[in-house]
Amino acid sequence: MKRLMMLLALIPAALHAQEGHPPSQGLVLDEGVWEEPTPAMALRVLVANRDMYARNPAVAVLRQTFESRASAELQAFTGQLTDLMIEGEEETAREAALVLLSAEDDEDPDIAGTPYSGALAAFARVYEAQVDKTSNEAWNTLSWISWSKGGIEHIREVFRAAEVPPHCRPHAPPQPGEEDPCQPRSEWCSAGLRLLGTPHAPDDEEYESRCVRKW
Repeated sequence: MKRLMMLLALIPAALHAQEGHPPSQGLVLDEGVWEEPTPAMALRVLVANRDMYARNPAVAVLRQTFESRASAELQAFTGQLTDLMIEGEEETAREAALVLLSAEDDEDPDIAGTPYSGALAAFARVYEAQVDKTSNEAWNTLSWISWSKGGIEHIREVFRAAEVPPHCRPHAPPQPGEEDPCQPRSEWCSAGLRLLGTPHAPDDEEYESRCVRKW
C-alpha cells in the first residue's frame, strides 16, 4: 500500500475526471487538455475525486477503450484496485469495486471498450485477504462477488467450505453469562444469504434455524 500511495503522490493533483462529455469515454483533464488515461492517471483520479465521473478513466483502462494493453499491465492495475479495496477508506474501496463491476459489464451500450474478465478473480483475492469473515468489509466483498459474472458459483464454493454455525435459540435470548449461539454474520450465513433464490440455495428451514434470531 505504501508503494501505491507513493505512486499517487507523484501524479499531478490537477487531474480531473471528464465532465460534460459522454461518461463512457473516460478522458482526463490535465492542465486544460483532455488526455487519454494511463493507469497511473486513472488511479489518481479515482482516489482524489468524489464525483460521478471519477471511475470512468479506470474503467477505460481496464476495457482498453483507447488502446490495447498487455495482460501484465491490466493485472498490475487490477492489483492496485484490490489494494484500495483491502486497505483504502470505505468510500475509496467502494469506488474501486464499482470500477471492476463496470469494467466487466457487457450489457450497457454506453460503456465503450472490451469487457474486462478479471473482476471476479480480483474480488476473490480481496475476500481471501480479509481475515475476519464476519466483518463489514467481508460482508461487502461477498456482495461485490455476487454481482460479478460467475460470482454466484464462487459464493457457492465459499458456502460449501464454510463452517456450519450452531442453531439459534428458538424462542428466548440467552440468560446473563450465557453465550449466544446465533451467528447471523458467520461466513456460512453470509454466503447462504446471497444464494437464497438460486439453485444453490441452502434449505430455507435450516438457514432460518441457524442464521435468524427469533427473539
